[in-house]
Amino acid sequence: MGQLVFVYGTLRRYERNHHLLEDAKLVSQQAWTKGRLIDTGYDYPAMLLDNDDHVYGELYEVDHDVLKQIDKLEGYQGISETDHYQRTEQLVLSDLGEFKALLYYYPKEVQNTEEIPFGDWRLKKLLDQGTPHYFAYGSCMDHERIEKAGMLTQFKTLGLGLLPEHELRFTVRADDGGRADIVEMSGHQVEGIVYEITEQALKYLYNREGVI
Repeated sequence: MGQLVFVYGTLRRYERNHHLLEDAKLVSQQAWTKGRLIDTGYDYPAMLLDNDDHVYGELYEVDHDVLKQIDKLEGYQGISETDHYQRTEQLVLSDLGEFKALLYYYPKEVQNTEEIPFGDWRLKKLLDQGTPHYFAYGSCMDHERIEKAGMLTQFKTLGLGLLPEHELRFTVRADDGGRADIVEMSGHQVEGIVYEITEQALKYLYNREGVI
């Protein structure tokens, strides 16, 4: 077995350095670990280990040669005085289980940096491009409920959506029953509706779904 590595920035899918992982095994595309994510201002993030917030990313199994390439990209040689990033092993969680994985982090805060909302670099990049398309499943496809909130005109239906490698489950408990959720699961797919939404609709969804 190779080495597990958790990535949260430019090594993620669709980011500019992902080509270094194109031959690596994707273990989980929805993984998270404890820490805090900051924007360096140079079009890449840095992770800090100074609190118990969540940082979201992807988990890969890499061989020795790929790990050396990542070390080079991150400026890591194992010499703390000159390394750009430090490297450590930390517990990473996903819908598929818990894993011990390497990750790269900054040892201390950098001046004049902003924290990345929700600890998710991919989400930040999407929001920087404008309001993203929205994939709805479960009660979020209930037009009557959205209309009662006066928000239906903020949702434009684009068509049927299929989310591969995920499964629909009822994992969230409430007084009136369960709530639909999607979890990562190989060989499954979730059906839903893809919408073009406005910024106002995004705020409505954040409030409805309890996004903090």
